[in-house]
Parts: sequence; structure tokens; C-alpha cells
Amino acid sequence: MEDIIITLKLYSGLEKELKIPDYNVNSGVIIKVNKGTKLKNIIADSGLQKLSGYAFFSGGERINLRTKFMESAEISCLKISGGG
Repeated sequence: MEDIIITLKLYSGLEKELKIPDYNVNSGVIIKVNKGTKLKNIIADSGLQKLSGYAFFSGGERINLRTKFMESAEISCLKISGGG
């Protein structure tokens, strides 16, 4: 199966949760996955234990955990927070 490259960019202090030393917000985390991999699997493989409470974006649009990636992409992940 063909591999694609996913660039996972973490915001809201998620790099600390994942204990990624020297995290660079400009380059993110580079992950090689099989073509057709769902976001749920990419996030689980990155080390996030719970999958709810986060918002995910790719290509300028909000995506969900069932989104399949057929080509290389950049994913932004941030904690959902309330405010007023």
C-alpha cells in the first residue's frame, strides 16, 4: 500500500501533553501513514489518549475522526475551549 506524509500541528499546549521535547510549531510532527488512513488512527498513533475535546482542521476545513486521507496533508489539532 502507498504511504503518504501527514504533518500534525499541535496547539493549545498539546505538545506538552504528548511530552514532545523541542516541539517546533512551524514544522509540526511528521507522520508516515498508509493511504486511506482515518484521522482517528493518526491521532491515536501520535499518542493522544482521549480523542474527544479536540478540534481538527485540514485544508481550511474542520474535519472529523472518520476523515480518510488519500494524499499527504497538514492537520491542525487544538483543544476546544469555551469563553465569552
